[in-house]
Amino acid sequence: MGSRVERHRAGRNFLTPHGTEAYPGLRVVRPGEWSMALLVPGDGASFVARGGERLLGYTTVSGVRAESLTLQPGDRVRMVAWDLPASLVDWEVERLSDV
Repeated sequence: MGSRVERHRAGRNFLTPHGTEAYPGLRVVRPGEWSMALLVPGDGASFVARGGERLLGYTTVSGVRAESLTLQPGDRVRMVAWDLPASLVDWEVERLSDV
């Protein structure tokens, strides 16, 4: 079994179906009555996905595009660039794959 690495320019904060205790060392909040929590990583953060974490895609009025991204269990995720236009960040995602 091998892996493949992807790079995504996207938003910063992941929606996650997992609880606030699921990511030791990372900030996770559940705003009000939301059914999902928000994973709020700091600059350069990395974590292993539990599965179902999502970044929603969008385009700003100035035309800056954020990709959508959904993580699978075991994906290794690392923020590799920040302070980009429209508050976007670059994510590197190492996904397990059958090779």
